[in-house]
Amino acid sequence: MPTDKEDERPLCLVMTVGGSAEPLAKALDELQPERVIFIVSDGENSSKDQVENEEIAYSRDGKKGPGLAHLSSCPRHYDIVEVPPDDPGTILAKIDIRLEEECCKQQRIIADYTGGTKSMTAALVQAATARENVELQFMLGQRPDLRRVKSGTEKPTYIPKILFGFARYFDTTQNFLEMRNYGAALNVITKAYEDLGKYGNEIPKSWRRRIDSWRQFLVILDNWDRFQHQEARKLFQQALERKAKWTKVSSIQSLSKRIETVVKEIGKPSFELVEDLWLNANRRANLGAYDDAIARLYR
Repeated sequence: MPTDKEDERPLCLVMTVGGSAEPLAKALDELQPERVIFIVSDGENSSKDQVENEEIAYSRDGKKGPGLAHLSSCPRHYDIVEVPPDDPGTILAKIDIRLEEECCKQQRIIADYTGGTKSMTAALVQAATARENVELQFMLGQRPDLRRVKSGTEKPTYIPKILFGFARYFDTTQNFLEMRNYGAALNVITKAYEDLGKYGNEIPKSWRRRIDSWRQFLVILDNWDRFQHQEARKLFQQALERKAKWTKVSSIQSLSKRIETVVKEIGKPSFELVEDLWLNANRRANLGAYDDAIARLYR
C-alpha cells in the first residue's frame, strides 16, 4: 500500500478507457489526480470520444453526462495515448514507453485498468507490474447479476502487486530448473519462502503449498549437486514418509533411485559414481562453470 510520504506527491492517474465512462468518472472524483493519461482505442470505434466529447452516454438506460475530460475532477492538462483495441504487443509497447517517461518524474502513479478492451487491460497490468513505483487498481462495484455493476457503487480497489511478484518467482525458478542450475533456483524460491512471512495474508494457500514443495525438492537437488548424497537421500525419505505429492512424479522417482544407488556406492569405485560425476560435469560446463566441471572430472 502507498505510504503517507508517497501520498504527498502529485498524483498521475493512468487509465484505460472503453465504452463505459461511469466507473472512470468515479475514479477521477475519488482520486482527484493532478495529471491524467487516458489510454484509448483508435480506429473507427475509438473510445477517444468518451474523453473528448462534451456529452456522452453514461449507462444503457440513456443517462448522459460530460465526457471524461470535461469533468470538474479531470485536471486541465491531460494526455491521450491511442492504441489498437486488440493488439496486445503494440498496446504494451506504447503503454510501457509512456510509463517509463512518467516514472522519471517526482510523482505518484496509479494505473487503473477498469475500462478498455481485454487486451488493453492485460497490457496495462503487465506494464504496471513491471515497475515498482506504479500502483495498480480497478473500480470495484456491487454486482446484482452477471451483466452489470450497480451504478454509483464503484470504489477504487488496490491490487497487491506482490501477487504478480510471486508469479515471477515461479517463472524464474522454473527457468533455472530447466537450465539445471539448482543453486540459483533454490535461491529464488527461498526468497519467495521468506516473503511469505511479510505478505502471508495476501498469498493464496495453493501458492504457499507450491512454494513449500519447490523448496523441499530444490534443497534435495542442491545437496545432491554439492555431493551431499546422504543428506539428499534423508530428505527424500522424509518427503516420501510425508507422502508429498511431488514425490509421485516419475522423473523425480527415478532421481530418488539414482541418489539411493550413489549413496550405496560411496567410498568405493563404481560405474554409478563415475556416471554421476560425468553427468554433473557436463551440466556445469553447459552453465559456463568450466572450473567446477573440470574439478568434478578430477574427482
